[in-house]
Amino acid sequence: MTALKEKILNLIRAEGPIGVAQYMQIALMDPTHGYYVTRDPLARDFITAPEVSQLFGEMIGLFLVQAWEDRGRPERFHLVELGPGRGTLMADILRTAKIRTAFREAAQIALLEMSPVLRAVQANTLQGTPVAWIESLEAVADDAPVFIVANEFLDALPAHQFVKSAQGWHTRMVTADGGELRFALTPDAAPHDFAPERFGPAPVGAVLEVGIEAIAATRTFADRIAQSGGLALIVDYRSEEH
Repeated sequence: MTALKEKILNLIRAEGPIGVAQYMQIALMDPTHGYYVTRDPLARDFITAPEVSQLFGEMIGLFLVQAWEDRGRPERFHLVELGPGRGTLMADILRTAKIRTAFREAAQIALLEMSPVLRAVQANTLQGTPVAWIESLEAVADDAPVFIVANEFLDALPAHQFVKSAQGWHTRMVTADGGELRFALTPDAAPHDFAPERFGPAPVGAVLEVGIEAIAATRTFADRIAQSGGLALIVDYRSEEH
């Protein structure tokens, strides 16, 4: 049994079943054993567009330069990347942005990264570039416009799951079965109307995943932009059954 599994089992035994989102949060970000905290998963377990071709980051860099010009070329702005991986995307953005020296000089760069392993990789990739590492968007001062870049960030946030029964949608939980983890459902249907209307006819046994944390994050982006000005460029991937 791994140390992380034992930690989750002990938590459930002490406090009862936990939601799928809480399970994901622990599995990914536990400070001692979490998946993202303890390793660099890129090119081992998955790959992202910046690691495939520099063209991806260069196109984003050109977009940001144009957006900066469209907003009157502010003399100072915060360039914030969320979940920056190895720092490859930011490196490509900054290299491309050299076509406008004033853009590069105006950009105050911040990377939202929780993993100490990836922070070290990012520091190496961006060596020589002044960078601030942050743990939340709130850590960025509201004294200038903010340009937010998020590539495959929202889809990495913990998600809640619900399962359809004849009585409605039940929250899917993670519980302990001896020394094993298994799924379970809350006995009562979820009391809130979270499911879009188009999922009403879903068959019994259907599973619905709701990114509540992702929704909250986008609202935070919108509030910040409304307050300070700027923009958010969000690149993410999803599939949907009809």
